[in-house]
Amino acid sequence: MKMRRNLRVVPSTLAEYQIGFGNQFHIANNSGYNIKSSAFRIFGVTENLYLGDIPNSEGTTGSLFFFSLPNVGSQNPSIVRSNVGTIDYINGIITINAVNITAGMEKDGQQIIEIQATPLSNDVVGLQDLYLQLDTSNSTFEMVSDEIASGLDPSASSYIVSSSYAEGNLVRVGGPENVTPTVVTTADITTTNNSFTGTTSTSGTSGGSTPSGAGSGY
Repeated sequence: MKMRRNLRVVPSTLAEYQIGFGNQFHIANNSGYNIKSSAFRIFGVTENLYLGDIPNSEGTTGSLFFFSLPNVGSQNPSIVRSNVGTIDYINGIITINAVNITAGMEKDGQQIIEIQATPLSNDVVGLQDLYLQLDTSNSTFEMVSDEIASGLDPSASSYIVSSSYAEGNLVRVGGPENVTPTVVTTADITTTNNSFTGTTSTSGTSGGSTPSGAGSGY
């Protein structure tokens, strides 16, 4: 199972972003790349970037970095910027330090970054003001015969378990492979201290996003 939240960005604005999933993250790899994102661009970098994480030694928090790939299926990342934020695996909170994001995915007329994580438990909770929404149109379902319950293999001697944790690509698959940033000049860049959050989703699910500290929702 995977959880996804949409981080709404303000293009060409220097801002700090924070997004909470309300559920503890599973650390599948102590070497990093436990969270995955869709492509985005930042000011001063001409290639698509992705968000990655690396846990600290205690395994409860970690640091974030931006990396690039030759293509979305590549296993050869190049770290472009290190220590760009923090991740709290216990509380499921991702914080990105002040950065000027120039473009992300466009969805419903908004620029977003899809961020995906694997929950520690399959019992995903919609905490406090978060809600869960199943995105069935972008989900893949595979019917598996229950040979134990059906009586074909009541002893379960030939049953093979499958992993509950996502592996494979280093980035979130499904978004555009190329992101075109808005062309701006230095004079166009503004600064804000607002932090932005989105709503929780599971299994490739998306929800709306709500800016905190901005006074009202979009």
